[in-house]
Amino acid sequence: MIKQIQSDEIYLLLTSGNGFKKLGKLGFLKDNSVFFVFPEMSVPGILSESLIDRNKSDVQKVDLGNGGKVTNETVKFMYHPDGNIHFSMEKRIRTEIKTNNVKLENQADCLFECFYENFGTFKNISSQDYNKYKKRGCFRLGYNTIPRVFRISIRRCILKNVNWAGAGVVFYSKNKEIALTMAISEEKNITFNYNKPIFVFRSSVIQQQDKIKFLAAMYPASNYKELRKKIGTVDIV
Repeated sequence: MIKQIQSDEIYLLLTSGNGFKKLGKLGFLKDNSVFFVFPEMSVPGILSESLIDRNKSDVQKVDLGNGGKVTNETVKFMYHPDGNIHFSMEKRIRTEIKTNNVKLENQADCLFECFYENFGTFKNISSQDYNKYKKRGCFRLGYNTIPRVFRISIRRCILKNVNWAGAGVVFYSKNKEIALTMAISEEKNITFNYNKPIFVFRSSVIQQQDKIKFLAAMYPASNYKELRKKIGTVDIV
C-alpha cells in the first residue's frame, strides 16, 4: 500500500534506529507552490544556475562557481505554479539564483533531486524537535545501515490517478490541489569522496536549443573564502 501524508509541511527524517536526522522540509503554499528547505548543514554552500551542453553524450563536469554564489545560510528551493523556480530564504538571502521552467501543472520531469552522502554521521535532532515535526507531518526513512550515498527524487502526481495498491509514498496539500511522489534509491556508483556529510541538489532541467539549464546547490562549498571574493554571496549581511 502507498503511504499517504496530507499536510502543508512534511519533515523528511532519516533513522537507523538511533535517533533521527532531518533531511529537509517539503511543503505547499496557498497558491500551490512547492518548496523544499535544505537540511541544516554546519558548513557554507554554493548555489548556482548551471548549464551543460545538450549535444554531448559523455559525462560533463559542472562548475557551480560559473553562474553561482556562495551562502552561509540554510536555503529553500521554490517551484511556483507559473514555472518560476529559485533559491530563497526570507531575511537571510537575496533571491538571485533563479530561472523559468515549465508551469508546475505541466512538469513531467522530477521537480528536484537530492543526494546525501555520509549522512549516517549527520547530527540527530532533539526529541523536542521530533515531537514537533511528528505533530505537523513527517516521513521517516529507515535503514538498518544508512547507505553511504542515497538519493530522493520528487515528482508531481495527480491524486485521482494514483494506484493506492502500489508501493511508495504520496504527499499532498491540505486543499488536495497539489500532490507529490517521492522515490528513494541507494547510489552505489556515486561518491563525492569526502569524509563528512555532503548535500547536493538539482532542480528539474530546462531544455534549450543547445544547452540544458538547471538550478544546483552543494554543501559544503570548497574554498569558501576564495569563492566569496571571486563570485560573491547571496547572503544578506
